[in-house]
Amino acid sequence: MVKLMISAVIVLSASLIGYILSYNYVQRPKQIKNLILSLQLLETEILYMLTPLPQALKKIGSKGNTELAGIFKEAGSLLETRRGYDIEDAWQQAIEQKIRFTSLSEEDKEILIDFGKNLGSIDRENQIKNFNFIYAQLKKQQQTAEELRAKNEKMYRSLGVLLGLAIVILFL
Repeated sequence: MVKLMISAVIVLSASLIGYILSYNYVQRPKQIKNLILSLQLLETEILYMLTPLPQALKKIGSKGNTELAGIFKEAGSLLETRRGYDIEDAWQQAIEQKIRFTSLSEEDKEILIDFGKNLGSIDRENQIKNFNFIYAQLKKQQQTAEELRAKNEKMYRSLGVLLGLAIVILFL
């Protein structure tokens, strides 16, 4: 009876580890999609509603309840403090501080940092091009993330269960 309970705990624990390892693969495509939506809202705020960038960033950050909202809130807050931050520095610092709470990759991070180099510092036409460029890049990243999710999610979950069963078999 004790062996059966220990075996069940081992299989469940190993399965849980498999699910935890697959978590980033599941979350990354969703977060990229949410990021695209947030950037579209930001584009609307600064190009069409003519909201000043610090307020627009904070507004987008307050609308989102995802891990990504912190990036927008932090960038807006840094710009409002007027401690010598330009838009590029505030955006980059916000990304550096908040990206660890997301499932985004290093490549996603670099795309966001590059986007911030032109954010708010170019004319309207080029700003639109900057937004369109990041949308194209993020959609490509989303497609890649979805392919990785399809490939790795099931593998990690299955490996967790199989590893648990293998340990139980060795234990018996």
